[in-house]
Amino acid sequence: MNNYSSYAAHDLAADPSFADWVRQPTDPRHAFWSAWVAQNPDRQETIVQAIILVQAVQGLYDTDQLTTYYLHENVARIVAAAQSTDRQVESPIRRSLGWWGWSSAVAAAVLLLITGFWYYQSTVPANTSPETAILAASTLIERVNTGERPMTVLLSDGSVVTLEPNSRLSFPRTFATDMRQVNLAGEAFFDVKKNPNKPFLVRTDRSVTRVLGTSFRVRAFGQKPISVLVRTGRVAVYALDKAGERSAASGASSVLLPNQRAEITDGVLTKTNVLNRSAVAPIQIGPSEITFDDQPVTDVLTTLARLYEVKITFDAAQLGDCRITTSFAEETLPERLSSICGAIGATYRIEADQIAVEGRGCSSAANSLN
Repeated sequence: MNNYSSYAAHDLAADPSFADWVRQPTDPRHAFWSAWVAQNPDRQETIVQAIILVQAVQGLYDTDQLTTYYLHENVARIVAAAQSTDRQVESPIRRSLGWWGWSSAVAAAVLLLITGFWYYQSTVPANTSPETAILAASTLIERVNTGERPMTVLLSDGSVVTLEPNSRLSFPRTFATDMRQVNLAGEAFFDVKKNPNKPFLVRTDRSVTRVLGTSFRVRAFGQKPISVLVRTGRVAVYALDKAGERSAASGASSVLLPNQRAEITDGVLTKTNVLNRSAVAPIQIGPSEITFDDQPVTDVLTTLARLYEVKITFDAAQLGDCRITTSFAEETLPERLSSICGAIGATYRIEADQIAVEGRGCSSAANSLN
């Protein structure tokens, strides 16, 4: 039997049986690896990096079956690309991927290889079992908006993110027990579900934004100044240096209130008041104003589902008699759902892949939100 305890990350990733376990971690045929991971907590970092390597290679092929040759060949290529970056990740990877002819999806996977482990370290509690940590790492989700209009992203804690074009958001399928952390490259508006016991962190390559439950916008494109604009609640922001640590130049974190902005340039943070209210408004999806005149609630919910491109479930028979008259302008999706549900005595729940609306129905002929 191989001495896996001495394997580096690329050796593990190139092992066919390990790769099979990564792709199907609950398959009883791969029970050896589940046991091995649990018995080797000191190898956790190597195992996580090996998992990311396997996932990157898997992204190259539309198949669950990889020959040993292709596994070895492409793991070696990814490692070579990672080792050649020397802190300037994007352009070296882009140059390497050019002559390999890799897809943009694989480029994202390679980028995850280089920056991924600090993310898992910061989101998985220290007392989590190694196997649980590895499985959590393998379920990282990434949303990339390559379209021309904003994208709605639902998080498992009930928070909603509106992701602008040319932006990327990475987050775990299930958040850790003590914090909720996501990674952003680009621009997004966050409507965070309040949870005082579980702070929500937005991390970019040069900043960290920490909240308990509020709405705000973060803009972080390339080397341009990073900005954080607050719509509601309180937000704490601090700058990061090139090593990903809190920047000494920025000092303590800055607390922002509604209609305030933090801007980070060269590791230095400055805070100003926002005079233009529209600057802190939610990112709009669809028309700036939507009006419903004595419309069935089922039609309204269907319209919102289509507009935001999310799944909204409800009992059509139960809510069939509910009708509302209302208009919306700058509200976020949760605010619109709260208004609708409040008018008909219903409730809603935001999950990772859908929104569930539940109610007892309506006895009156119509409801109005105005």
